[in-house]
Amino acid sequence: MKNPHAIILAAGLSSRMGAPKWKLAMPSGETFLEYIVRSYSRAGVSPVLVLNDQQEGLLFQEILPENLQIAVNPHPEKGRMYSLQCGVEKLDFFGPCFIHNIDNPFVSSSLIQKMTGALEGHDYLVPVYNEKGGHPLLINERVAGEVLNCPEPLPVLRDFLKNFNGYRMDFPDERILLNINTPQAYRSFLSTPG
Repeated sequence: MKNPHAIILAAGLSSRMGAPKWKLAMPSGETFLEYIVRSYSRAGVSPVLVLNDQQEGLLFQEILPENLQIAVNPHPEKGRMYSLQCGVEKLDFFGPCFIHNIDNPFVSSSLIQKMTGALEGHDYLVPVYNEKGGHPLLINERVAGEVLNCPEPLPVLRDFLKNFNGYRMDFPDERILLNINTPQAYRSFLSTPG
């Protein structure tokens, strides 16, 4: 199997948060974006592509790894599937690809490695904790190609994936369920120990 790459979806408007989610800080002080990109880079995932609605906003992040690529979604209002199309279109080759939402700030090397090893024979893979689906999503090259060729009106990603052979992989870390969508959720995330 080819080495995986990753697409980080960070083009949402973040109206409820009052600031772009990629700028939110982890308890360590790193931004969500810095933390996620570094996690994939440490696990050998390359390239890591970030989808944003304003390229200039990311360019000052000079401390990010060299394998970071940036793609712009000029229409973030079209939703996640359109962002994903913009990302897949920017990649040089099809292969396994992690799809990571910026508001799901957790990923680890052990999760990345376990998911990569378990994808064989499946079109996509979702990590599961306590029977609940988490993040990130891992798709194979067939799904990536179908994403690129999907006509408008674009379906919701969850509905789109029903056309493929998926696998729900148990993973013993509830942080795969983290989803920071509101200021309340962010405050709760920062106040949780560990």
